[in-house]
Amino acid sequence: MKIVPKNRVRVLSLMLGACAFVFVLFASKGEPRPARSPVPTPDKSEALARLGIDVAAENSAPAMITITSAKADGGGGDDDDDDDDDDDDDDDDDADGGDDDDDDDGGDDDDGGGSSGSGGSHGKIIFDKKRKFAYHSHEIIAVNLSRRAVRRARKLGFRIRSKSVLSSIRTEVTRLRPPKGMNTLAAQKLLREMIPESKPELNHIYRLEGGMCEGERCTWHEKIIDWNDRLRSCGTNVRVGILDAGIDRTHPSLRGQKLKTASFVKKGRSRPPKDHGTAIASLLVGRLDSLTPGLVPGARMYAADVFHMDETGQSAANTLDLLKGLNWLKRNNVKFVNMSLSGPANDVLADAIERLTEQGMIFIAAAGNGGPDAEPSYPAAYSNVIAVTAVDDQLQAYRRANQGNYIDIAGPGVGLWTASPGKKAEYRSGTSYATPVVTAVLAVMYDDARPKASVQDLIEELPIMDLGPKGRDPIYGRGLIMAPQSCGTKKARKRLTRVKIPVPRRAQRLHFP
Repeated sequence: MKIVPKNRVRVLSLMLGACAFVFVLFASKGEPRPARSPVPTPDKSEALARLGIDVAAENSAPAMITITSAKADGGGGDDDDDDDDDDDDDDDDDADGGDDDDDDDGGDDDDGGGSSGSGGSHGKIIFDKKRKFAYHSHEIIAVNLSRRAVRRARKLGFRIRSKSVLSSIRTEVTRLRPPKGMNTLAAQKLLREMIPESKPELNHIYRLEGGMCEGERCTWHEKIIDWNDRLRSCGTNVRVGILDAGIDRTHPSLRGQKLKTASFVKKGRSRPPKDHGTAIASLLVGRLDSLTPGLVPGARMYAADVFHMDETGQSAANTLDLLKGLNWLKRNNVKFVNMSLSGPANDVLADAIERLTEQGMIFIAAAGNGGPDAEPSYPAAYSNVIAVTAVDDQLQAYRRANQGNYIDIAGPGVGLWTASPGKKAEYRSGTSYATPVVTAVLAVMYDDARPKASVQDLIEELPIMDLGPKGRDPIYGRGLIMAPQSCGTKKARKRLTRVKIPVPRRAQRLHFP
């Protein structure tokens, strides 16, 4: 018998094994794979039907206007182009559902602070004609989401765009992108039904409340409230903050003042002119030796730049940027916050203001320039914010001012002489410009004292001259703010007589040397 060498035996064994493997592979090729267990997801259609939510696009409704030339918030679910890419989304699968896009304050300080980043571009701006407010399409903001809430939102089809940690107001804001095919309003309703603890809100748009002057007066606003030079020193080093557009820090009225600025607008966005912010700053902290002296020139001002230029060429600030600005103001221990802006009610913004009010911050806001029949303007209409309307030198209400039961107090705001970029000065009118007058009075009255917790208690202590019908009314609120006799609340006095105002000579615009 022929003996087979051992190495040949090994080769034959390998060949037989390979044949067996090929046979098994072909035999099992036609067998169906076991079906993967589906991931349980909330029944969106059932929830939508129960809520009566219409998922049609915003721009398909007659009450909706897209204020951009590009495609509106359509049913396709994309707010950029239709390539379904994720270049502006933080759609990772980490446990917390997103990347931090904020280094606590999120601003670009004038002393070299870093930029926050946006976690993706904002959606187009949609204007709701029925409700009379504007918001970013395909964007919902929610606060303090738990990991469980993030997982539930993802299962509903939402995607995380960005997160902003605002430690000073103890808030984490998450930007969510609605499910594909669902409009923004429907997405908000769905979240409120399925994850109510998220307090979902639209990323509302807010506008500056000012206009060009129509009169020929100058510094009458100081005389009409009986302001004097002694009071200017009362607010020395008091920390006053503003949420506004940019400021021309090189203006002769502001040069050398205690002024710190920070920007909370995404880099690359167009910026509005600095007229409004410069005017507000000059009314508060303008140099005494300038042609537009402020009421409290010794105060320390912290100016949060939160406005950008939208697609229509208007100044706009969204809710998230306002929150970042408030967070920065709180970090800098600002006591008084001047908000010469207006927009719709927003629960997230309201919660932040309430939280900061409880910590001793005082908010003063413009009542709005929508006219007597306009809807209430926010944040002025919140109960813990002092709402300021405007009057002229004859103590008549500004014709474009909002009216309503939320109006707290009136201030001079028609034809105020203010600084303007480029070494200029201009007359300006609006509830925007009455607001810093009230802010200045509060600053000199409460420079050292901690005010009472209730805003209404605080207003009761203010020196006020009643205007219009006796008592509080929807036009003037409690009446015209008056200057205190001296620093502090103890020596504040109420003025009950009208003041005769001399009319200065005609001047429309002045160029500084």
